[in-house]
Amino acid sequence: MITTDTIVAVSSPPGRGTRGIIRLSGPDSHRLAMQVVEILQPLNTGYWLAAQVRSVNAPAGVIFLEKPRSFTGQAMVELHLPGSPVLLQMVMAELLLAGGRSAQPGEFTARAFCGGKFDLTRAEGIAATIAARNRRQLRAAENLRSGELFRWTHNLADQLAELLALVEANIDFTEEPDISFISTAALHRQLEALGDKIAALVDSAGRWEDSDCQPSVVILGRPNVGKSSLLNALRGEHRAIVSDLAGTTRDAISVSLCHNGLHFRLTDVAGTSDHPSPLGLQMDKARGQSLQTADVILLVTAPPEDPQLAAKALADTVEKYSVPLILVQNKADLPAFTAVDARHFPWPTIRVSARTGQNLDPLQDLITSAINQGPALTGDHIALNTRHRVVLQQALGSMREAEKLCSTTAGDTMPELLAGELRQALQALGEISGAISADDLLGKIFGRFCIGK
Repeated sequence: MITTDTIVAVSSPPGRGTRGIIRLSGPDSHRLAMQVVEILQPLNTGYWLAAQVRSVNAPAGVIFLEKPRSFTGQAMVELHLPGSPVLLQMVMAELLLAGGRSAQPGEFTARAFCGGKFDLTRAEGIAATIAARNRRQLRAAENLRSGELFRWTHNLADQLAELLALVEANIDFTEEPDISFISTAALHRQLEALGDKIAALVDSAGRWEDSDCQPSVVILGRPNVGKSSLLNALRGEHRAIVSDLAGTTRDAISVSLCHNGLHFRLTDVAGTSDHPSPLGLQMDKARGQSLQTADVILLVTAPPEDPQLAAKALADTVEKYSVPLILVQNKADLPAFTAVDARHFPWPTIRVSARTGQNLDPLQDLITSAINQGPALTGDHIALNTRHRVVLQQALGSMREAEKLCSTTAGDTMPELLAGELRQALQALGEISGAISADDLLGKIFGRFCIGK
């Protein structure tokens, strides 16, 4: 990747706007900028300078950034111009004629990476931030930009490198039987612990692909508690069939909702039953699949059932899913309604009436609050994309092979094999942050960026 020339690109969104931005990065950035704008104030007044475009009577603002105190680590300039597409393209043409080169997708961020400004996971976080289409994706991107995945893999790689150093020290002293820097038994224990950490991360981390989906809210309850009526009322239209006949809902029915700017998917599933038939078993399977992907679960109770017992039974059903629960006491408009004692339950509780609309807006407030506080949006866990998972699985595979060698005589008689597996694991971990990566890998990463980033 060439980083010694000067690249230019329009960095503001396409189309008309109040302001358009052109970025330059490279050794000739300042010279090129001075050829297209005239500075209207002394150069020592600060980074932001008032200017005008030389070829037309248009105002401009200029920001000069010296290396290495810039995004790319190179000399940079930002030209802030009126957001006319014609003006931006005219200034771009002048910069290219003066010796600049049109930037490739992601080339500004690639230069920052090559200049050591951040690692590859942070670069992916920038690309993900640009491409984010919902709050979940934005939080996942923020997690990458914060460097949490880099720190995690860097710490694990340091521990693995120490073990490799001890193994290689043993190789250097193979002719000295009384000298051993680490035993195969101790190496096996430490490799197993490190491998378990990788396996736990891969199993528990959120999938980046899942962040493209809207958060899922599942309505759970016994038959005839008004789950379908609640879905229809929240949606504001007749989407699910409502009937006094128990078991009307056979399959999962989903609708999209938006409240306070947060989009989420609301799903009504078949009511729980104590006497499953062959059809009931299929309904149970469909219900379970919806619950497995739920971000929030609404536990719905209604007369004539005992609200305390019903809530406890529903909670026992979903305990294994470890997601926020909201106890929704439906049919609060009925004379037979009995309120649950909220002190007996550790989750938010609310009385609603799907028929009259009582407390439906506060219920949606609780739902959005629960989604926003969940791990998918708070960044409490790492989100891995496909590349991360593949590389971590490769590292784990090499470490497990090293463990097998430690369990046999080969661990003592052929330490070179052990060292080879550990090197492969380190190579894989290095690809996470880009410390060890091929040019084609970098091309794939930065090629997903847009021009000017």
